[in-house]
Amino acid sequence: MMNGFTPPHVLSGMPKDTPILLALSGGADSRALLHMLLEYGAPISVAHVDHGIRGKASVQDSLFCEALAKEAGIPFYLLKEDVPALAEKNHLGIEEQARAVRYDFFEKIMREHDIPILATAHNADDNAETVLFRMARGTGLSGMCGIPPTRPFGGGTLIRPLLGVSKQDILDYCEQNGLSYVTDATNSDVTYTRNRIRHHVLPELVGVNPRVLSHISSLCMTLSEDEACLLEMAKNFLREQSQNGEGAEAKALCALPPALSSRVLALMFGEPPLSLKNREQLMALAQNQTPHSSLHLSDGRCAVIECGRLMPKTEKKSQKTPMSATALSLGATPLYDGDMLMVLDSEENPHEKRFSAKNIYKNATTIKINSDTIKNGLYIRTRRAGDTVLVHGMHKKLRKLQNEAALPPDLRDTLPLVCDNGGILWVPTVAVRDGLEGDGVLRLTLFY
Repeated sequence: MMNGFTPPHVLSGMPKDTPILLALSGGADSRALLHMLLEYGAPISVAHVDHGIRGKASVQDSLFCEALAKEAGIPFYLLKEDVPALAEKNHLGIEEQARAVRYDFFEKIMREHDIPILATAHNADDNAETVLFRMARGTGLSGMCGIPPTRPFGGGTLIRPLLGVSKQDILDYCEQNGLSYVTDATNSDVTYTRNRIRHHVLPELVGVNPRVLSHISSLCMTLSEDEACLLEMAKNFLREQSQNGEGAEAKALCALPPALSSRVLALMFGEPPLSLKNREQLMALAQNQTPHSSLHLSDGRCAVIECGRLMPKTEKKSQKTPMSATALSLGATPLYDGDMLMVLDSEENPHEKRFSAKNIYKNATTIKINSDTIKNGLYIRTRRAGDTVLVHGMHKKLRKLQNEAALPPDLRDTLPLVCDNGGILWVPTVAVRDGLEGDGVLRLTLFY
């Protein structure tokens, strides 16, 4: 075996005779890896994707890979796809779309044929290019860890046995073993960012130090260990915090070193990754510790401070639209296709929906009102700019009352307000107009 080749059972932790699917492009890297895996002795299948990018050359590559599989007597799986058309349809770059097509295909084969390991032929040059590309684009410690030698994939594991081997060593191996391979002409097209790094940046670095690839690989390994340690510390912090409720105590979060607090936030808020600006905003929210304060992030994410804790909340992206004035009569009035229910009845003549609703809705709030105080009938609507409620002899702004009552953000625009011709009578869970409550005859309940 080539020096630097890592055996699949070492990478995967599975028995040596575990079946492997090899992603075979026909280039020198995957051609060399096929030769090594056949010598290794595990059951091998190969998969090839014709991306429809290079016309006849792509067809020739497919035929070459199929011939290799036939010669070795192993299963061959082929996918032909028009990647440029798909990329245009999905508004993606061609490289991004091609990668998605490949890995979807590989996962499908593994699932259908019960193959737990996928092997790809990424090498040390690929790893260095990835690190340099991420540095140029902007990255953190996790991005500087480079390409992982193994990771979960589908229901199995993806391994990269050649990640510690340089491109030149792979070419030498092919020559020494008389292995033919195809050459992808697009690899020399420097309009692709990675190719510019491959042909212009890496050679300059090799000129500075011929061992640069080895040093980058060592750096990635060291940083990966550091990242794993910090991530585990962040997970332990959240495990301890979970014993006392949702999210994390704001004071304890702010006491952490930035290297830990940033990872705690990343774990709390998940995908997509938080930007530096988002992290700074979240830490400012935690440092202020203002009760009921909130911060709205992208993709429907929201952070709130409740009971001294920073908590992630997902804003409900419902199709609810503001309600115009809707007459309210005795009985049950479903709202938002049944997401809420308003019941108007009396204690003497309770409506049957009141009792069945208790088993459907999580929350309910009730008020008794004196019918003599109602001005020309009841109706419901959602809030409008400038809304006020007469409370304790003063007309108070509805928005301020909702803030003071810590009404959840997702309810503020959708909560039904009970009104009459004199204005707002009742803001459920928030406020009641002066003089409305009494022994009266009517009872209003909102189930939500």
